[in-house]
Amino acid sequence: MHRDPDNFPNPDDFKPERFLAENIAHNSYAYLPFGAGPRNCIGMRLAQMEVKVALKPLECHFTGGLIVPKQVELTIL
Repeated sequence: MHRDPDNFPNPDDFKPERFLAENIAHNSYAYLPFGAGPRNCIGMRLAQMEVKVALKPLECHFTGGLIVPKQVELTIL
């Protein structure tokens, strides 16, 4: 599953960027991690909650913010 070379070039290579919006396969049903319809994965909601529970301590532990870019003086050569 999820190894069709038509939808995923080099499917055995680890390339997370293939799931960015600009790289999404033309077939919207090419990537269905939990299946679809009435017989989708019974553990889908549990898996999604586990990810949230696992990431929340990281979010609380670290602070984030914008980095102010350093002003660089440009000169024409």
